[in-house]
Amino acid sequence: MNKQCFIICPIGAEGSEIRKRSDTVFDYFLKPICEKMDYNIVRSDKITSTDRIDSEIIKYLDSSELVIADLTDFNPNVFYEVGYRKAKGLPCLHIALEGTDLPFDVTTIRTYFYSISDIPKSESFKENLKSAISNIEIRAKNNETDVVAENDSSFIEQEILDRIYNLEDSIQSFYDMIEKSLVDIDMHIEECSQNNSSDESALMQTLMSTFLKEGMKNPTNAKRFISQFQNSNDDIKRK
Repeated sequence: MNKQCFIICPIGAEGSEIRKRSDTVFDYFLKPICEKMDYNIVRSDKITSTDRIDSEIIKYLDSSELVIADLTDFNPNVFYEVGYRKAKGLPCLHIALEGTDLPFDVTTIRTYFYSISDIPKSESFKENLKSAISNIEIRAKNNETDVVAENDSSFIEQEILDRIYNLEDSIQSFYDMIEKSLVDIDMHIEECSQNNSSDESALMQTLMSTFLKEGMKNPTNAKRFISQFQNSNDDIKRK
């Protein structure tokens, strides 16, 4: 195997849930895929060199043809290593456990979500990851041979697809954020109504504070917040 794939992920202590999950992803998802595609796969805790581990990690980040980063748990070391790799302009694929609410700064970059408990989703994740690795290899090959030109239709199509995927992910993340915010607000209103039903002024003050706070966070929903506030006010008066 001539190609190198370096895995960035949270390691955790021996026997911890984090270590168990990372081992499962490494052994059953990433290793079979990478070895089948002729990659030698390495993770920081599996490096056998006697040199300083941080120096070895930087070497792998510099020299590996491919890096796969697991963003689950928002581990600071993971994000540091991802940032270093990105600054080098080298390919880095993002993966994360299904349900991970990614930070805004990385939601525009396509992330492949895996599930440990759902076999069909696991198979879909592996197929998507294979395709992503193949696309990276095609680009690398084209760059090395200077085959890619500005009018290369296959390259342009792939660029467009990547941008569409990133846009779809960004839009979905935005909708999820808005939906979560609205649900939280509705729950807060209901809680306020129950806890302050006998104190009209206290309830109105709490509701006004909530609407102002959420309206500042999500200005596009200000109209909806005002409508909710008016409806709540009417309900209180009817009581």
